[in-house]
Amino acid sequence: MNLPYEVTAAGMLIITLIFYNYKNWLDLRKNRIFRDILLAGSIFLAVDSFVEYLAGLSLQSGNIFYCISDVVKNFFGALIFYLFLLYDLAVVRRMRVQYLWRLKLLSAMIIVVSIARAGLSVMVCLVDESAVYIHAYKTIHYIQHGLFLICMLTGLWYLLTCTRILRKTERRIFFWCHIGIIAADILVATGYCNSGVLSYTLAFISIVYYMLLHNIDQYRFRSSGCFGRDGFNLVVKEKAHYKENFACLGICISNTESITNFCTQEEIKKLHHDFGKLLNQVCNRREVYHKHSFEYVIMTKNIAAAEKYHKILRQVIPSYVRMNDKNISLVCGFYVLDFADASFISRDFNRIQHSLRKLAQEQQNRDVLVRYQGERQKEIQQDLEALSVINNKIANHKYRINILPIQSTDAEGRISYELLPDEQLPDGTPISQEKIWEIMQEVGYSRDVNFRFFDSCCQYIKDKKLLDKNMDRIHINLAPFKLSGIDAAKQFVKIIEKYEIPFDKLCLEITIDQTVRYESLREGMMYLKKFGVSLLFDQFGVSVCNLKQALNLPFDAVKINHYIVCTYCDGRSKQLKYMINMLLANGWRIYLDGVNSETQLSILCDLDISYIQGNLVSAVLQNDKSDILFAQLGGRE
Repeated sequence: MNLPYEVTAAGMLIITLIFYNYKNWLDLRKNRIFRDILLAGSIFLAVDSFVEYLAGLSLQSGNIFYCISDVVKNFFGALIFYLFLLYDLAVVRRMRVQYLWRLKLLSAMIIVVSIARAGLSVMVCLVDESAVYIHAYKTIHYIQHGLFLICMLTGLWYLLTCTRILRKTERRIFFWCHIGIIAADILVATGYCNSGVLSYTLAFISIVYYMLLHNIDQYRFRSSGCFGRDGFNLVVKEKAHYKENFACLGICISNTESITNFCTQEEIKKLHHDFGKLLNQVCNRREVYHKHSFEYVIMTKNIAAAEKYHKILRQVIPSYVRMNDKNISLVCGFYVLDFADASFISRDFNRIQHSLRKLAQEQQNRDVLVRYQGERQKEIQQDLEALSVINNKIANHKYRINILPIQSTDAEGRISYELLPDEQLPDGTPISQEKIWEIMQEVGYSRDVNFRFFDSCCQYIKDKKLLDKNMDRIHINLAPFKLSGIDAAKQFVKIIEKYEIPFDKLCLEITIDQTVRYESLREGMMYLKKFGVSLLFDQFGVSVCNLKQALNLPFDAVKINHYIVCTYCDGRSKQLKYMINMLLANGWRIYLDGVNSETQLSILCDLDISYIQGNLVSAVLQNDKSDILFAQLGGRE
């Protein structure tokens, strides 16, 4: 009897199905199909075992039950083999429209053959056991198992030829599992083994898939119990591949600074655990993602479902939680975004989501739902265009360089030049250098691109022979993450030596922000200073940073932002004078940015500054009226 095989296989599959449904798994096509495989296999084996059990009890109606058993095996076997093919295609993402006609043709053939075999099975078992029907039944039996063989071989071919998605270990697992199923199918088709062996083999392979490929938690965020950012990106990548639309509701905890200052690490973990548990209870647990430290995302089918969750969550999320005799406030902001708004491009979707997250974190009213529309959409669209321009530059390794003159305030009137990236949107709108550095860092190419840009600047200096024009210094604008550690500094030194540029003729301008790692930055700066390279603190006065640590960095000079200069010249603030006194006490040369008119220059002449930069300097040098500028500066020694 086949009963022991099928009972054992049914029990194994049902237990695996229970564990698989209990476990969190990403909403990927392969995971949904694998669930269908387990479900179809469990139902098939359970029904078949029960029917054969009834056939053994009822000797008079035995043929009827065996006929039913054969029909059940016929249809469910065809379904399971077809699902295995779909699973293989989903693993390697070969379920696009151009492949569907082949699947439809194969599924139509399987359905027709399965119906024909079921009809012949009924005829042979219940109506007429003539040689004609038996021969026809055996023929259609071979044809059906041949189609099963085609399903497995087709899936195996796609799995083995797709080296980009699958690792070598995964390809080996799929290879031997497919070989096992193919061998069992051939043995059953030729009559060397009964159908119970094939059922047992399919159940065993399904369990192997679960244990080796699906029984993992690599996408889970441990503190909250939700899926993490890697899992979210994987789902979005698949949706983009198939042009499949979805919507997401973002929940941002805004008062992160007060929470991190007020709570211990254990309390923060407990907060995330409770917050994740609440979201999993309200929403489908396979839709909830812990994307960033204080940002959660719920993936839904459409905007309407996301809005529905927003109405529920804004009421059920508490305003504060009680923990260790502390009242921890929860200020939440919400945003909603549709994948179609990003034209099914995952990179643009992540960029839009990043911008909406910033806006949602500024919201104090949880009833407000930030949307991608209106002026906000235009601003974000400009960011996407800037990202496209910069990605194109990265791909082609071509960078535009802008030159801005810097004028000294001493009697010699020495001229320096600042080299910085100069990119524009398709409509001609310039992209600020801060935006360029920000985008480069976000796209993940910052380190290589920064070295290439620095290399381009050094090549430009040599090709244009800027140092032969009696230049004081050449300034090159850098972002702080470009000079983190000695290794990065050594790379810059190699590039400078490659173009034989004197070290004392270079000044690197560095902007300090909240992301700076001061110790590694200090190491890189000290290494460059040993060669005589000057270092300038750029954008002083508006960049958010740890001022005490920033003032202790080994800079030679500082450039005060144009906004501070403008407010001083307009009489709105005297902050500039106090800044200059503080920075002079630090032993730094003072640069002023944004000197755009002669009126501003007359106001600034009394200050102890070394260099000025702005539209006025550019216009004077362009018109060759530097003597007038020297006279206005007073020709200070």
